[in-house]
Amino acid sequence: MTSIGAARQRLFIAAGAAWLSLASLARAQQSSDRTAIAPLPASAPRTADELQARIDQAAPHTTIICDLNRELVVSKPIRVKQAITIQGLAARLPDGLSNSPLMVVEAEGVTITDFALRGNADTVDQSERASLLVFNAGNLRVGSGRFDNVAKNGLTIEPRKESPRDVVGGLVRDLVGDGVVRDVVSISGGDGTAAVRNIVVENIRGYRSKLRGAVEVSDGTSDITVRNIYAEDSAYAVDIQDHNGPKQINVNVLIDNVTAIRCRHAVRFNVHDFGHRDISLQNITAIDNEQPLHIRHIDRLTATNVRIFGSGEKWNPVSVSDCDGAILRGFWLERVPKAEHLITIEQSNHVLVDGVISRDEHPSLKSPIAYDSESDGTRIEIRNVLIAGSAASAPVFNGETGADTSE
Repeated sequence: MTSIGAARQRLFIAAGAAWLSLASLARAQQSSDRTAIAPLPASAPRTADELQARIDQAAPHTTIICDLNRELVVSKPIRVKQAITIQGLAARLPDGLSNSPLMVVEAEGVTITDFALRGNADTVDQSERASLLVFNAGNLRVGSGRFDNVAKNGLTIEPRKESPRDVVGGLVRDLVGDGVVRDVVSISGGDGTAAVRNIVVENIRGYRSKLRGAVEVSDGTSDITVRNIYAEDSAYAVDIQDHNGPKQINVNVLIDNVTAIRCRHAVRFNVHDFGHRDISLQNITAIDNEQPLHIRHIDRLTATNVRIFGSGEKWNPVSVSDCDGAILRGFWLERVPKAEHLITIEQSNHVLVDGVISRDEHPSLKSPIAYDSESDGTRIEIRNVLIAGSAASAPVFNGETGADTSE
């Protein structure tokens, strides 16, 4: 090889080495950059007091990253008083601690995400129950979290009790509750002095809520959307409720895509007669519920695309009471052999029932749809009712319905 060729070869080798060195340096810098923004276990709060101090010292719109593998024990409520994000919190209440939430959010614009929170339901009496996560302000974001063994609710959204103001705006999604004694998510206007408005709740799963269920909308709410809800072995999947206060009116609520398995109700309306209105149910699936739909005291109710597979012996599958202007459309019922009526209607006028289908035999059926003597039959229209067997020709019954009127 000539001296010129050897020199050229050495130049190529040197250039290649320099390129490799620069590439390695770039990769190292990228790795360093990633490490700088990643949550380090050493930097995450190690105690509940340390987390409270971080929250108090944080500038608005700061993100505090916790270690999901390090569960904090919270002996007094953590309070959030400015708009921040808390990510990756794992925390629990100590056994026997009563009347104490785990966290109370008092500021608008707070986000809590990617969390796992545990209560102490097995060591606290129901008279001393408390929710784990409480929001008293709006523009909230809560998502990708789990609640376990909770004495009251997993998440409660409600106006503060002192000088109450409306809670407006929020998104709650992708939550799971197991062994939450009451509701996984509760939206409540409190005594009705203030309201909760413009909240979306979606993708909630609840298991074994023995006194309540997956989602509650109650006591003075408006413009609420509840969708993609799943409940097993609970009192209900979704509940509309008041506590007999005349200001606790629920208005304009959409409930969509609900599945309830082995619950008492898929959707329950535990309300009184003072102005609840404009509630829509759609895409409801009830499997082996005792009484899938228990509906009352709603003006302008709409219920569409309801599928019922199995119901209990105590009540008829669908009960509607004091619901003027109701529309019931697209009901499919199977495995309800003990029902005397598939749908009962009481004290309701200007009602449309359109499309009720059941292809099972119904040995106990007196009529597919019943309305009582207080409902004016000339203001109830019933059409497209298709029932298998001898019940297919049974007339609509006008008289005593035996509909459930329990609380």
